[in-house]
Amino acid sequence: MQTDADLIVVGAGPAGLEAALIAARARLRVRVIDAPASRRNASASWVHGTIGLDHLSPDALRARGQESLARCGVVVESGCVANVGQDEHGLVVVLRDHASSSLRARRVLLATGLHDVLPELAGLAETWGATSFSCPYCHGLEISREGEARWGVLAHEVAALKMAPLYTRWARRVVLFTDGRQPPSELRAAHEAAGLVYETGRVRALRHEGSALRAVVLEDDREIAIDALVHRPTRTLGPLVETLGLMRDEHGLVVVNGRGETSRKGLHACGDLTTTPHQIVFAMADGAHAAMAIVSAIAFEDVLLHRA
Repeated sequence: MQTDADLIVVGAGPAGLEAALIAARARLRVRVIDAPASRRNASASWVHGTIGLDHLSPDALRARGQESLARCGVVVESGCVANVGQDEHGLVVVLRDHASSSLRARRVLLATGLHDVLPELAGLAETWGATSFSCPYCHGLEISREGEARWGVLAHEVAALKMAPLYTRWARRVVLFTDGRQPPSELRAAHEAAGLVYETGRVRALRHEGSALRAVVLEDDREIAIDALVHRPTRTLGPLVETLGLMRDEHGLVVVNGRGETSRKGLHACGDLTTTPHQIVFAMADGAHAAMAIVSAIAFEDVLLHRA
């Protein structure tokens, strides 16, 4: 059965671009389908913490990746993958709003990443990716003011409270906002003895000027001045992964084997869908690993099954 590609990569973030490059350089026929509207880092201005890419814009990073792929004859196609089916001939990628309604491939790699679901808090969306964020390694140094900054933590879970000492690497003052929830007494006592501050009142809004955070406004109208806010929001894997019904682990991430293959044969996943921490360098490494495994699998199939 004729296929449209050896490998279709769904998603053109760092993981997907890296995977596509590795596969294309192994002379696989690669197609990349990307839905730009779903980009998780759309509100971020800069990439940080990756050698050679530090302080590069996300758009510039994607442009560099696409230039590398173009040298191998691969073009990133805009489109939305609605489903990945399977018949006796292989995998069928079902598309919406694309020149073709479906494409056939020997292997498919999901690199669609995660989606942050922010709580309904005035000012959070406006500052997200700038002065409110989930990862201090990505955003922290620029808002540290040489360690003199004031940071807040919007902590709806105990796990978020436990991370608080980490943020003292970037901030002189760390305030833990529990938004009406009562923290474990022993944890609070240990934190306060170390100089961390608790505010247990309900949070009403964030006061900001553009994307610059100025203060957390509590329900009783008090304002706590801060320069940055850390929050670990609920995350979803997006409608495609939900539709596919793949096996998940205890953290909700897609389960893959040592070859990056999901619970469905021939369907692989990489990047933030499958691994932590959620940083570019880890996503790229995972994409490379998955691509190498796919290249190896196809090579062995061609040789041993005489598929030239």
